Amino acid sequence: MKSDEFKRKLEQYQQGSLTPEEEEQFENELEKLDEYQNFLETEMKIEVTKNEYDPNLEKRILKRSQLFAYLRIGLSTLISVLLILPTLNLFTSVYYNAGGDSSKMNVLQEITETVIPITNPNVELENPQKTRNFLKAKYSFDLYKRIGKERTFIASDNITLVLNHATRERRNVPTMMSANPPLDQKAAITRLSKLNEEIVVELFIVFNEPQESNQVDTLANKYDMDILWRAVKTDDNEHEDERFIGYPENFHREKGATSAEEEFKSSLAFLSKHEKLARSISNNKIHSAKEKLNYIKKNGISIVGLSVTGPSQEILSFIKEQDENISNVYIGGEKLWNWQTEEK
Repeated sequence: MKSDEFKRKLEQYQQGSLTPEEEEQFENELEKLDEYQNFLETEMKIEVTKNEYDPNLEKRILKRSQLFAYLRIGLSTLISVLLILPTLNLFTSVYYNAGGDSSKMNVLQEITETVIPITNPNVELENPQKTRNFLKAKYSFDLYKRIGKERTFIASDNITLVLNHATRERRNVPTMMSANPPLDQKAAITRLSKLNEEIVVELFIVFNEPQESNQVDTLANKYDMDILWRAVKTDDNEHEDERFIGYPENFHREKGATSAEEEFKSSLAFLSKHEKLARSISNNKIHSAKEKLNYIKKNGISIVGLSVTGPSQEILSFIKEQDENISNVYIGGEKLWNWQTEEK
């Protein structure tokens, strides 16, 4: 039924001018329209319900999405780490251990065991341990010194090697020179004179003028004391007492060496090939090792200082005999009698 016709029929229906048959037919049409209207209203309500905005639902959905994203990232990272770790361990092992005796780990150990004795009077390296971990190699050890006949713990130390760069944990090792003030010969005599004869001591003695090694032996052998370390003149420059290098009395770095002096020369030759690492491990005490070696080859070995230990009164007598040839004396540790005289 067209719109104009429907309007006309609606007016006639309101005026009561329709025939009974037409009125019944129009009422049927109106009922159909009512049903259709109800259907449309129902559908509209359903559509409105579907389109309602629920912020809580949205938050739950976002949180769930974030959780799944984090889980995926975490799982991916874990898998990557598990795959990378064995690779890094393999690389670290090969990099630091390949080459046998000339491997980076063994070279690090040999440099350390050479540097420590020649840069630290009366200091011995003990209990070495080698470890590797994530591109790093570490060489750990304990340091000891002798007072009388007893060994005394000084400190623990380690060298860390990352690829070709070495770092030492301790920038300064406590030694006689770093831990005690220098005394002139007269003050040292006064100090030692006050000690009981049952006391053993360690000292470092600096000479005014260099002395031949056999000359030092001749003087020292008159007294009941042990020479532990000899400082060597390696150039014509003036040096702080703490910057001396030298060699311990019982120096055994290489098999077949004829004397401690030869060991010292051999050590300088070895360190000249590893100047950078030697400088780092020695806290810059070792530099220009080749020049020092050439100086010694040209001028021979002259002693500019001694580290000694023994009964206080024996060492006192040794210092008195030096007349004016001592510039500084460093008196280190003291202990009750632990001395057993050995025949020289």
